[in-house]
Amino acid sequence: EQQRRSLVEATDAFRLAMRARPDDHASHYNLGNFHGQGGEYDTATACYETATKLQPNDIAPRVNASLVYNALGRNKQAEKSLRDALRIEPASVAANLNLGLLLAEMGNFHEAELALRNAFDADQKNAVAAYNIGMLRTRSDIGEGINWLRRASDLRPNEPKYAYTLAFYLHENGGDDEAVRVLRRTLERSPASGDPYTLLGQIYEMRGNRSAAVTVYRQAAE
Repeated sequence: EQQRRSLVEATDAFRLAMRARPDDHASHYNLGNFHGQGGEYDTATACYETATKLQPNDIAPRVNASLVYNALGRNKQAEKSLRDALRIEPASVAANLNLGLLLAEMGNFHEAELALRNAFDADQKNAVAAYNIGMLRTRSDIGEGINWLRRASDLRPNEPKYAYTLAFYLHENGGDDEAVRVLRRTLERSPASGDPYTLLGQIYEMRGNRSAAVTVYRQAAE
């Protein structure tokens, strides 16, 4: 009940602000964010569209609208919204990153990689871009893919998913020594992560080191 009242109060505050300044694009944008977070996607898109009409050169409503379109399954509109944003700001990290993720989801892997590389070029600390470039590159060049996954893991060392994925492809490519080091380091940092135990135990088993595998599986059970 308290949460419901808070939501009603927040909505009323946004609407009051828009009555005072109906031409304020930021109010419509913020209201779109509010409705989007609440799962009210159709209302959110209407707010973003109004914000864009009021301030066409602000790409933030276009980028966030693409996320809502995607949630609604309207991926062509999501793509158009992001491409419109990039015509305004070609180097936008957010627009390039989200376009890359969207195109990968749609199966357009070549253009997805180009967009993700643009995002990484603009922000070379962007682990999400590096990780997804790595995932795409493993399809045709596992060595280069591993280099990108390693970069992503180095940029975000406390993200177990990145470390596990790096270790998985290292193992697939015959790099078990490094894979073991990555997995052990990951488990020291994130002992509650399940997948690294499984892969580490499997590598030990394949190497014939059953006692080490048993130890890892016991740690996982604990």
